[in-house]
Amino acid sequence: MLAKETRYFDKGSSLFVGLLEPAGRYVPAITDETTGEEVLFKITSTAGRSTENGTRPPDKISEPGVEVVGRLPQEEWTDYMARSKVLIGLGHPALSPSRK
Repeated sequence: MLAKETRYFDKGSSLFVGLLEPAGRYVPAITDETTGEEVLFKITSTAGRSTENGTRPPDKISEPGVEVVGRLPQEEWTDYMARSKVLIGLGHPALSPSRK
């Protein structure tokens, strides 16, 4: 989930609040081609205000089933996004770094 602000996960701010964890359970696991291990579907968010150097932990959200990694340095964020299979943006898409 690409969301710059954790407030996008608050009740009243979004229609999907409470739906992500159940939806994630319906996505089947895949098999890692290199290791042969089963990989479960996971929802992560880069929302929050963790510091660029990681000295402050990511903000917490109340949405179950979503792991928050917080703000990442630009190169690390790009690598992180490149490994994702689906990108869902929240908030103000015209300002999104995913548009570049």
